[in-house]
Amino acid sequence: MLNRERRESIRKRREQNKRDRQLISDLVEMRKKLGIEQVEIAQKMSVSQSTISRFESGQINPTQQTIRRYARIVGVSIEYRLVPDVEIRHVVQNVAVYQEIPYPQYGDTDFTVHYSDKVQA
Repeated sequence: MLNRERRESIRKRREQNKRDRQLISDLVEMRKKLGIEQVEIAQKMSVSQSTISRFESGQINPTQQTIRRYARIVGVSIEYRLVPDVEIRHVVQNVAVYQEIPYPQYGDTDFTVHYSDKVQA
């Protein structure tokens, strides 16, 4: 049973990685449509052009701050939305430490869940 849950957790992580890569791909597409060169982005971010190239090609794993800075330079902002994920809650309860914060009074479906996916040895 744990193996199935672990495989599902790995699948979810891969899906999230795919969405992360898509976000960067969309940002690169916007940069190109606006006619902004990598060197311009690099100068504004105070990094080398090769760092931007590696960022865009997925050779490095950028921080959220780096992605937000890049997005601002191409004229967009990134919004986050927390939504219930019953599958994650189930896996976390069975595999890791789980702590739920009481539902806030605002919004009917959005809430925050803090959890750790680290399994104690």
